Amino acid sequence: MSKGVIGVIGASGAVGCAAASQLIKDGYECIVTYRSREIDELYVKDNSECIKLDIDEEVGLKEFCRRCSVVLNCAGPSYITGCKTAYAALSEGCGYADAFGITVFDDERIKEFSKFRPCVLGAGTVPGLSGAAAVKLSKQFDKCTSLDFYSYALENSTKTSMIDVILSSVGNYGHSDCYYSNGRIMTGNMSENEQVRVPGIDDPMKAKLFLYNELIDTAKRYDIYNIRSYNLIPDLMLQNKMSEEIAAYMISKDNDTLWKCADRMCRIMETYMFGKKPEYAVSLKAEGIIKEEEKRLEMIVRMHDSLKVTGICAALAAENTLDPSMTGIHWGYEMLDFEKIQDTICNNGSCSVIIRDADEPDEEGEI
Repeated sequence: MSKGVIGVIGASGAVGCAAASQLIKDGYECIVTYRSREIDELYVKDNSECIKLDIDEEVGLKEFCRRCSVVLNCAGPSYITGCKTAYAALSEGCGYADAFGITVFDDERIKEFSKFRPCVLGAGTVPGLSGAAAVKLSKQFDKCTSLDFYSYALENSTKTSMIDVILSSVGNYGHSDCYYSNGRIMTGNMSENEQVRVPGIDDPMKAKLFLYNELIDTAKRYDIYNIRSYNLIPDLMLQNKMSEEIAAYMISKDNDTLWKCADRMCRIMETYMFGKKPEYAVSLKAEGIIKEEEKRLEMIVRMHDSLKVTGICAALAAENTLDPSMTGIHWGYEMLDFEKIQDTICNNGSCSVIIRDADEPDEEGEI
């Protein structure tokens, strides 16, 4: 008996290919799509139906959605593709999952359709994996009182990913220079020379406070009193160059400028990364009560292939979206079991995870 048909949009890209591979491996029937560049992964080609699809063509997109139980969108830029693909999937009666797609939260039509079927957003690395990691760490405590979250990315990127970076910077992805305390979003600018100590990184790093929306949801859902989240800055000059391109887009806000800024950002990063090893890490530090004692725990998630990890997380979230009892709009982390993610991505060498007692750093080990 078929587990259900999952359609993967954008399977010729690294994220979509990884997602399709995981779904096939887990026994799901897949229909995978490409737009211009054909799918070259033999495992995906030999074990799924591959079709050409332009999501800007409404009729073809809806015909594709009608054949699926769930549609997983891995095509970018998600700020541009998210709402149209979510609307097509939900209006044609199937569930929807998106590796990113957070702008869909604001679409009133999609809110209405999701009353009857599930719509899962942000199912990739951040916020999907990072949100699941925050839940996992907070649940180690009888009462988790505070959580610090750090994200660190130093790797080449695609042009569509850079577009998402630009648009998320000027959109409603979160709250810049803010933190969460006692149910309120508070302003908290950091000084120019201030640095933070990060679990898993030897030297202090410059950082910027950025409160992600899914962490606010996590705090409310799991009654965490304080949450601070930081985007780490590995190189101030690189950060300034990227900020200049974002500012250039904000002046005009037209599509031509958007693509040109994204292209320049890709070339800046490519030049900077020449000869360097890519790094992508999410670290968390939590405090709370365990058996009436105050404890501090740390989690370090190092990704050796962030695009593959993103695809796998999105696939696992899509699998759970098949649950007929699920309706409404959900964050990706709500559909992800951290233990299953950990088993999957660590066993294939894409990631490593450490949870340790922060007061006993010499005895680190995976829990």
